[in-house]
Amino acid sequence: TDKRRVVQGAPVQAIISARYFFGEPVARGNVKYVVHTQRYWYPLYLSDDEDAGDQNGDEGYYGGGEQVVEESGKLDADGKLTVTIPTLIDKHRFDMQYRIEARVTDAANREIAGATSIVATHGSFLVNIEPSQYVYQPGETATFNVEARDYDGHPIQTSTHVELTEHFWKKPDGAPEQHADARTDANGKTRVSFAVSRGGSFSARASAHTPEGRDVESRTYIWITGAAGSWYRGSGEQLQIALDKKSYKAGESAKVLIVTGVPDAWVLVTAEGRELYSKQVIHAATPTVTVDVPVRGDYMPNFFVNAAFTKKFGI
Repeated sequence: TDKRRVVQGAPVQAIISARYFFGEPVARGNVKYVVHTQRYWYPLYLSDDEDAGDQNGDEGYYGGGEQVVEESGKLDADGKLTVTIPTLIDKHRFDMQYRIEARVTDAANREIAGATSIVATHGSFLVNIEPSQYVYQPGETATFNVEARDYDGHPIQTSTHVELTEHFWKKPDGAPEQHADARTDANGKTRVSFAVSRGGSFSARASAHTPEGRDVESRTYIWITGAAGSWYRGSGEQLQIALDKKSYKAGESAKVLIVTGVPDAWVLVTAEGRELYSKQVIHAATPTVTVDVPVRGDYMPNFFVNAAFTKKFGI
């Protein structure tokens, strides 16, 4: 391709070229090519539990993602065919990877395949928002770190708008409860804080306006202890666990928020890995309870926190 990255809406020119192993072009060969798209995550901000999929693979095969183009053509005398691939503006404002896969068949019906990919970004830069911690108490101040960078990793100075909204899983978010404006510094960074007064799950959305007239955005989530019910808002008993950080060092304590959704429950909390490391039985008088789980060096490289609760002799 003439480019490896474009802003969505700009076309991409790709040259399909085929040669025999001894160097001669596959003149007048028949070509069939397809284009598949899938969401692209900028590696710097890829979450540990998100699967980037095949972001850079160029092996020749059909399949993967949503097919948006299927065309045929013929190579010229030099064994080349130039094609133009349109890119669309994603309605969800996601960055997208376009994978171009081609198969060439010569006069003897021998086939060869190849593939390449380009990234179509929603804007010329992106923003990312992360909380300083994931669990807060009512009355505390929730702080969020906002960063703006271009796709080569260079910092961007830009105005950004941050909104805090109560969030319920699989439910559309309502109107923002708090909002703030800030501007990133020479390092592309800024911080925004909100006072939180009641329990529940909240989403923080950061957005910025690019030179192309696009709005780029990023979301993250925090949990405030003391909510009267589950963030699922569904029927039946649910249990959720939220940690205050993504990773811990040996000697620290993980602050674990456990949401039973019911008052007056007994909760068994365990830390497990190669063996059962620790166990605690906690009385949760309210629908949420916070438990400190010590992190030891022999837990490396990772361990699991599990919880089960009982109320009126049911688990």
